[in-house]
Amino acid sequence: MSNDNLLKYWDYTRRVRDSGEHIKGLPIHKAGSDVAVVFDENTIVIDGSDTAQEWASNLMFLRFGMKGTHSGFALAAHRFWEEFKHMAVDGKTFIFPCYSRGAGIAQILALKFAEAGCYCNIVSFGSPKVGGKRFREEMAKMCISHVRVEMEGDPVAKLPMWWKHYDTDHVLIANNEKGVACHTKYGEYL
Repeated sequence: MSNDNLLKYWDYTRRVRDSGEHIKGLPIHKAGSDVAVVFDENTIVIDGSDTAQEWASNLMFLRFGMKGTHSGFALAAHRFWEEFKHMAVDGKTFIFPCYSRGAGIAQILALKFAEAGCYCNIVSFGSPKVGGKRFREEMAKMCISHVRVEMEGDPVAKLPMWWKHYDTDHVLIANNEKGVACHTKYGEYL
């Protein structure tokens, strides 16, 4: 994924984060206290944690939802699926640029879209881990692309510790003596 696209998707997540439900002219969807914004017919951005209810739901990783996933994320993804399933047309491509809690929800929602025959791409910023081995296998089987961007030292991206991330590419952003560097499987970029 190009730097320009990463910056565009970061801007989408920042706009949702900074303005919440007040992005003029864009459809807003709610699942409990979670907010999703449809930027165009193929781009769905899900907001991160804002409320005490969302933070409490973040701790629900000890209970399991769909395919061995974080039950709090699975519940929100199911609610959004009920809102968005009419958009799932076989062969259609969706992009889910999201951060933090929204990135966790988006991964489960993307799996639902993929199971309906859609192609899904996730660009996550600071995503927590979402599920165990069964979840990662299902994501891989559905060929879901996931570019995961993580800030070095971000505790959210490390939790829960017993699960592994599902990603097809990983970008680690680090501050070091050279300045801000991005580390990918293709090398380091300043």
